[in-house]
Amino acid sequence: MRPREWDRKRSAGRHHLRRVQLQWRVGQVSGLHRLRNQYQRLGKRLEMKTYIFTALFAVVLATTTPPERPISPRPDIPTPDLVQLEKDWDAHLREKYQSLSIEERPSNETDWVEFIAPKYEASTEYTLIDRTRVDLLNRKYAFEVDWANKSLKWAEAIGQAGWYAHNTHRKPAVLLLVPDKNEGTMRNVYRCRVACELYKMPIFVEDLTKYTN
Repeated sequence: MRPREWDRKRSAGRHHLRRVQLQWRVGQVSGLHRLRNQYQRLGKRLEMKTYIFTALFAVVLATTTPPERPISPRPDIPTPDLVQLEKDWDAHLREKYQSLSIEERPSNETDWVEFIAPKYEASTEYTLIDRTRVDLLNRKYAFEVDWANKSLKWAEAIGQAGWYAHNTHRKPAVLLLVPDKNEGTMRNVYRCRVACELYKMPIFVEDLTKYTN
């Protein structure tokens, strides 16, 4: 075979190989495009089915779940229906406190948490995985309960409530027990209220003198 003829055939073979490679790449890209389009169509169908299922579930839940008893996130600015609810609970707990003997009346934090738990429809001493305990836990809030007359307890309560909320998938809330109306006690209540307002955390204040006097 002559050199020129050999060079011509070798060049033609190279061009043929390049065409084959180009066709393979084009086919591969078009196949990927088809696969992507199939996945997009499937994703749209699944998204529509998920939306329909969520809407139906919301309708069923709304028609079968009884309305939750309202709990005011700001007891200092209550709504009219919560005002009467608060008064009813205060009267009930006052009667309950007065009916107890001196030995049976709550005297420490744990006793008071047990005493006021029905008012918040909450369970007490809920144990977490790290062995810490939530003072009060209901369907909406994870409460940390502390005394308002102790200097730094209100600050500790904010951090503890945040940790409890993280582990229980509830909203954090602080509940302060007010045993007296001294200047120092009310100053601590004010400080806690300002800090909770900064972090958008509900604060509840229980005036124990309503029950004891």
